[in-house]
Amino acid sequence: MTEYTDDSDFPWACKPRQDEEATEIRVYKEGHKIDTINLLERAIHVFGRLDTCTHHLEHPSISRRHAAIVCDEEGTFYIVDMDSAHGTFVDGTRLRPRKRSKIKHKDRITFGGSTRNFKVFFAKDEKEEKEQIAKETPEEWAARRLAMKEKKEAEAAQKKAANGKEEAKDGAEEGEEGEAGDKQKTNKEKKKEARKKANKRYWQGLKEEQKANKKRKQLYPVKKKTDAQRMSDLCGQPSW
Repeated sequence: MTEYTDDSDFPWACKPRQDEEATEIRVYKEGHKIDTINLLERAIHVFGRLDTCTHHLEHPSISRRHAAIVCDEEGTFYIVDMDSAHGTFVDGTRLRPRKRSKIKHKDRITFGGSTRNFKVFFAKDEKEEKEQIAKETPEEWAARRLAMKEKKEAEAAQKKAANGKEEAKDGAEEGEEGEAGDKQKTNKEKKKEARKKANKRYWQGLKEEQKANKKRKQLYPVKKKTDAQRMSDLCGQPSW
């Protein structure tokens, strides 16, 4: 962990009061907790691939300075996407770049295509939640578990849809670049490509014809005649 010193991005940032109850982010990968981040340690927590970021992330879909969690003067924490290429998600919803969003207890944060989940925990809310769970009936417990499952599935579907839109956009841009490149090709290169395609179609057609002939022979086999039968056909005499 390094100290992020550039405050120009967040002039409204203010160091959290140390007398507050624990506020942390627990990092999970494939269902296992691998790290804990204490949000009360500093005013600005920056996540990204740069070594100067507070929290260094190595996934290829992570931008150099991907996102930040910032505390304001009232002690409220916000998450801000810093114009990342592949987005910052809270409970499956992609954040608008440079717009701060208040984080809540049990919010699940993901960055780009990384499978790591950054889950927010406020000590006060966690304590109240545990007390409430202890009073639950079996039916209420089952209903809560079902709601959690449905929420998780909805978040996954929402994120998948957002990623699909990004891939479609990238594909359209690549297609436009490809069309521009095609226009720049010489007639000679185009003719060469056309010949290649024609040859490919010819050989594919030949292979299909050979397969059809083979199948026809299997369905309608030709019986070979004996020498006596062939002589009979030629002379018109019985074969006995």
